Amino acid sequence: MTSQPRGPGRGCVTNKADRRDTRANPTDAIPVFEGEAFRVTVGANMGDGLSDRTELQTDEIYMLDPRATRERISLHLYVDGRMEITPGTK
Repeated sequence: MTSQPRGPGRGCVTNKADRRDTRANPTDAIPVFEGEAFRVTVGANMGDGLSDRTELQTDEIYMLDPRATRERISLHLYVDGRMEITPGTK
């Protein structure tokens, strides 16, 4: 019988706390800008705001509005790689 690798990141639970809570880091905050703060400055859709990915053009250049304000969102980070936006985040 071949032994399987064990340890963190290999699917094994290392202690009882891991069974109760799979968050690697309970919360982490990251800076973000709202999509409306980005505009096409060069390209066919000049002046248009950021839209969904199906409408993005690879040859367009987007610029962040200098008046844009940075926001923060809080995330729960899980050991299996999942992320979840915490309640109360804008």
